[in-house]
Order: sequence, then structure tokens, then C-alpha cells
Amino acid sequence: MFVSDKKKQAADLDRQRSEGVTGSHKRRYHFTLKQQHWIAPGYLTRHEITGQYDCGLQNTHPGGLQTWSIELRNLRFDWNPHAAAEIYYLFAYPSRMDIHIDKDGTLTGGITPVDCRERWNRQYKNDISLRLKDDKERAGNLLRALGGSRNNDKLALGLLASNPLVTALCNMVKLNYNLNKRNEQAGAFGERFTGEIVKPHYFSENIHLPLKTTWLQRQPENEDLQEWTHLGGLIKEKYREDELRKMLRMITGNQNPETDVQVEFAEMYRMEPVTDDFLQIGYALLQTETVLTDTWVKSEELEMITDEKGVVYGTE
Repeated sequence: MFVSDKKKQAADLDRQRSEGVTGSHKRRYHFTLKQQHWIAPGYLTRHEITGQYDCGLQNTHPGGLQTWSIELRNLRFDWNPHAAAEIYYLFAYPSRMDIHIDKDGTLTGGITPVDCRERWNRQYKNDISLRLKDDKERAGNLLRALGGSRNNDKLALGLLASNPLVTALCNMVKLNYNLNKRNEQAGAFGERFTGEIVKPHYFSENIHLPLKTTWLQRQPENEDLQEWTHLGGLIKEKYREDELRKMLRMITGNQNPETDVQVEFAEMYRMEPVTDDFLQIGYALLQTETVLTDTWVKSEELEMITDEKGVVYGTE
């Protein structure tokens, strides 16, 4: 019996989806991601994404490097009047990855074990044509950038670098390594593991948000859990204020825009001890907000909740 190439391709994508993530310590999280961005005088975007995020530990390498299998499933987008389609479709592209995270919580590489391009085309190509039917140029740009990409790994990794779901996983790897390898006493206020991080592409493609952060441990009501808070503030010496000023002049028309940025950065993790030397996220809430008075407000909130049924395929 003859089976067309398209049917073979569709069957292969279904098989890939049913296999899901691989490795040990598999977890499924239900997540809600909310983002809002306002720039004077009238630019406003608002987005909300819900879905499932699956993770599995494939391997631990010498030096603290770990390989994690991750997958985004059952994504739902809030198509409010201020939603930009590009945000949703870019988020959805790296749907299944095997990623490498080093001891410092840095995403260092990875591969796409499935054909992200074909999976994305199958799910979103027709949707783009409908959502952007009145803006064929935007639709064409998206389809060429994502649906026509042949370099799955490079594109997907670039998008994951600023994905807060991956950030949470990277922070888990970093915290575990520090707890196991760094014999560091808490500071006067209980702070531990103070360091620096960068939120990439935050203000623009080339202007990032540099933060000095510290971890603090709190005792939750459930003694079987550990609760960690990750707090941070701006590193002014590494804040590229002049470049941001130039960008805001072009966008707002204001020749002297406010560039004294107020930063609120707080992440809370309830960690579950899985083994003597491995804590896994049970619940997480990540929040970042920046404000430039009368010029700019940008906020992001991610909530992750463990699915008590675990990673089960074929029953969704």
C-alpha cells in the first residue's frame, strides 16, 4: 500500500510527540507566563501563555555540566487586542530540545532531537495565515524566519536563551551545584551564593539587563521542602545607559528620555529533595519588572506548578 511522504512525515511527528522527554527525574509543570511592555507614547503589548513543560535529566557530566530533555506541550495563547503574534509563535518554536546547562546555570548548547521546523509548520503555518491575513508582509517574514529555517538547533537555542522556563531549570542546576560543592556560610541577612547574571536581549537585541543576585533560604511550613528566594538588583556599571538612551530617543521622539531604571527582580522556588544531593523544583514563581518614569514599563511573571500525575503521554 502506497503511503505519501506527507502522511509519513505526519506519522513521524506523532511518534515523536508520543515519545516525549527522556531521562530520569521526569517532571511535568503546568505554567502560566504573563508579559506586558509599554513604551511612551503609545506602544503596548500584553501576552499570556499557558501550557505544560516537561523535563527529564539525561546525563550529568564531569565538572557539573548536565543534559536535560525538555518539551513544551499544549500551548494556549491569549489573543487579546494588544498581543503581538510574533511573541507567541517564536515562543512555540523550540518545542523539544536536549539542552546542556553548566554548573553556573548557563545554557551552553543543545540539539533538537525532533524536526522543530516541521512540527512548527504543521501546527502554526495555517494559523499564521489566518491571524495575520491583513498583514501579509509580517506573515511572510514569520514563515520565512521559522517555517523556512534549516538550522533548527541554532535558532531554537537562541530563542531558549531568554525563555523563563529554561531560566528556572538553569537556576535549579546552579543551586544544586552550589549546595553540593560550595561550602559557603550565609551572610548577615542569610544571603548565600551572591553573583551576577544577565537577562539577554532585555531592552533590545543588543542591550541586556545586568543584575547582581543572591539566594536566601526560608523555612516553609512543610518541612519536607526547601524554599529558596533569588533576589537581584541592577549592576549600574554594566548597564549600557547611553545605548538605551539612543534607542528611546528614536522610539519616543523625546530627546532626553528617562534612563534611570528601577528594577524589581524576585524568584521563589519550593524545592523537593529527591536524593541526598538533588533538589527539584516543586513550585516556582519568577517576577521581573523594570520602570523608566513616564517612558517605559516592562514586566514578566512565570508560575510553574508540578503536575502530581507526573509525565504521562497519550492521556492529555
